[in-house]
Amino acid sequence: EDLLAAKGALFAVVDVPHVGLVVVGNTHLNAGSDHNVRLEQAEILLAALRELRAEVQSAGKSLAGVAVTGDWNIDGKFFWEIGTPYARLREKMEREGLAD
Repeated sequence: EDLLAAKGALFAVVDVPHVGLVVVGNTHLNAGSDHNVRLEQAEILLAALRELRAEVQSAGKSLAGVAVTGDWNIDGKFFWEIGTPYARLREKMEREGLAD
C-alpha cells in the first residue's frame, strides 16, 4: 500500500565544471487518488528548495541551475486543461522559476 510507504525528496548541490553550482533533486510523491496530497507534498518540496537556494545565496554563491526529477504520480496527459492536477503543479513550479 502506497499509503504506508515513506515519501520524500533528496537534494544535492553539485559543482559542475564550466557551469557552476547546480541543484539536483529527486522525489517520489504519493500515488493515492487524492491529488491534493501530491500538491501539498510538492509545496513542501518547493519550500525545501527555497531554503536550499537561500543557503547557497547566504554563502555568497549563486546557482547555475536546478533539476528535480522523480515519480510525481501526476498524469500530464491533459496538460493544456486549466485546473488539472498537472496544471496546478506546473503553476506552482513556474512560480519558483522551474519548468517541465
